[in-house]
Amino acid sequence: MKSIQKSEINNIDSENRFDDLANLYKQIERTVEIFKGIEIPIEKSGINNIVFSGMGGSSIGGALTKDYLYTEIDLPFITIRNYDIPKFVGKNTLIFVSSYSGNTEETIDIYNKARQTGANIISITSGGKLKDISLKDNIPTITIPSGMPPRYAIGYSFAVPLIALSKIGIIGDKSSEIEETINILKSQSKEFSEMDYPEKNPALILANKLINKLPVIYCSEQFFGSVGYRWKCQFCENSKRMAYNNYFTELNHNEIIGWEWKKFQTVEPVIIILTDKEINKRILKTIDITISILKEENIQTELIYSKGESLLARIFSLLYLGDFTSYYLAIINKIDPTPINKIMVLKERLSKI
Repeated sequence: MKSIQKSEINNIDSENRFDDLANLYKQIERTVEIFKGIEIPIEKSGINNIVFSGMGGSSIGGALTKDYLYTEIDLPFITIRNYDIPKFVGKNTLIFVSSYSGNTEETIDIYNKARQTGANIISITSGGKLKDISLKDNIPTITIPSGMPPRYAIGYSFAVPLIALSKIGIIGDKSSEIEETINILKSQSKEFSEMDYPEKNPALILANKLINKLPVIYCSEQFFGSVGYRWKCQFCENSKRMAYNNYFTELNHNEIIGWEWKKFQTVEPVIIILTDKEINKRILKTIDITISILKEENIQTELIYSKGESLLARIFSLLYLGDFTSYYLAIINKIDPTPINKIMVLKERLSKI
């Protein structure tokens, strides 16, 4: 197994993303503090549906919130990642508009369209144009700390909509679940930061298993769909490695047949299966059978279990392992996890159109 020295990280990680990762729990703590001085002038009785709009790292917080509240929230809740709003958006809609930079083209477009409908808007940003126009329009604006790529600000982008929904009264108080999640992340931060004894670091162990491999992430769509998607995106952005994800049990109705194709073995896949103690029992049985079928095709599988008591803690325990694993895979391959050159090229070319 390839070990990693802190000096090696310092040479490769130009923007010190290691500290951003290790201090994820502090983002949630900071968000709790931010909301102590904020009242949101939106009445629960006037809300019939919820929309969360964002792109990339700014969108995942809303998707996680929607998944977490799947069996609890009694209002329709959707996420959108594009330029347009659904026709149902109107004065009875609560719409979160999230752009970490404040300058995301698609999100600014959504903001302007939502304003025209009279929807109840909450803006989430660290600054930029979104903050300027939101304050000018007297829109509730949650300003989060700047200075990192949006994907590394997941603690803020998740905790803000969750606590806002609680403040409005759409969901109950989540203080105890948030506290447990912070404690789980603190514990995992120490575990995932261990380099002197790499055999005790689950993220480093898994990263070693993925060297020159294709990560494919499977999980239950209920509660954990956005976690699986997050793993895929983190491999793409941090590790500069193509990855894929799909969901139980939908994948068992189509994709599982594709593993009969032998030519994929020019790049060997590793199937990472994220699981949890409270997912549907039929899904648990399906996972077992799926693993046995994959083994018959000589495909490597890694079964990953969540940690914690509350659903919120368990969601973040899985997400956090994926974040650190993708980071370590980048470092092992001597890749700086921060740059996203292709995205910047795309944005530059779009700006000229």
